[in-house]
Amino acid sequence: MPRRASRLVQPEDLLRLVTVADPRFSADGHSVVFVRKGYDAKGARTSELWLASTRGAQRQRPLTTGPRDSTPRSSPVDDSLLFVRSATKEAPQLALLKLPPVRGKARPQVRTLTRLPEGSLASVAWSPDGRHVAFKWRQTMTEFTAAAAKRRKALGHSTPALVVDDPWYRLDGDGVFGTARFRLFVLDLGRKGAAPREVFRCDHLDDFSFD
Repeated sequence: MPRRASRLVQPEDLLRLVTVADPRFSADGHSVVFVRKGYDAKGARTSELWLASTRGAQRQRPLTTGPRDSTPRSSPVDDSLLFVRSATKEAPQLALLKLPPVRGKARPQVRTLTRLPEGSLASVAWSPDGRHVAFKWRQTMTEFTAAAAKRRKALGHSTPALVVDDPWYRLDGDGVFGTARFRLFVLDLGRKGAAPREVFRCDHLDDFSFD
């Protein structure tokens, strides 16, 4: 049989690569949510949440449209799912949805739970009773926010110098954060309109538990 002509990998092929990350089982174990990562037509990174069945049939479907949805966390008591939503040019927020059937086509309704200023949101966790959720959040230094950069550009000003007096001012994969520090917050989902309550500063806390 004639051999097919081989094709070398081209730089644009890298933008077609798709990876999956952070799989999380539903409370009943019948489905799993994962993050699907890829690139858009302009080469920008994208991430959406997808749902797949664990009952043998190879069924999967998109849950969210991105462009930067991440950190899915399944409720320990029902079909609720928490995740971090980072819309284009907006601060990341904590969001909630109800897991639909894997065979369905309709996208679930998403409810935004927080209204946080510009910053970084990480390490989301449910309480065992499913009523509370804890998360880490670090507010961006005022002079380095997107709004401050926009004002400087309009005025023709340069970016201010970052004064460093602490070795803990940047991390690989996290970037430069200066004097900003993560703080632990708890949100009561049983109280409509409740605001996140700050618990304590957690500079070097990578994970935590309600136990």
